[in-house]
Amino acid sequence: MPITGLLMDENFNIVIVDLPGDDVLREMYELLNCSYVEVIACDGFDMWIDDEGRIGEDRVINTLASIAASRPIFGHAWLVGQDGGSMKSLSMNQIREAANGGMVLGPSFSLPEVREARLEGNWWLDGKDLVTA
Repeated sequence: MPITGLLMDENFNIVIVDLPGDDVLREMYELLNCSYVEVIACDGFDMWIDDEGRIGEDRVINTLASIAASRPIFGHAWLVGQDGGSMKSLSMNQIREAANGGMVLGPSFSLPEVREARLEGNWWLDGKDLVTA
């Protein structure tokens, strides 16, 4: 069964991605370009990331994923729905909300504010809050 999720990259791109669902683990390895994955349970969705993304010299922080996870996330992140410990597709409402930055950022931040703060280099995470200098 296909699984629809959102792929977020380090450049603020958010893309709807349908994985066939035949071999989800292998499909995620290809999608995230990695050999090991980690799942992070967020509020209303699960985030799958490259488990080894934080090591290496050429790592790039994924600002949106870092805010959603309340910790630094490097590389791509794939967001899917939660279903009692099982993976499921995001609903269309979740996809619409994420397109506006709401699902990931919560009500406190707008996507343009976060993008501007990151581009200026004046941001960091303080718990679940985005702090700008």
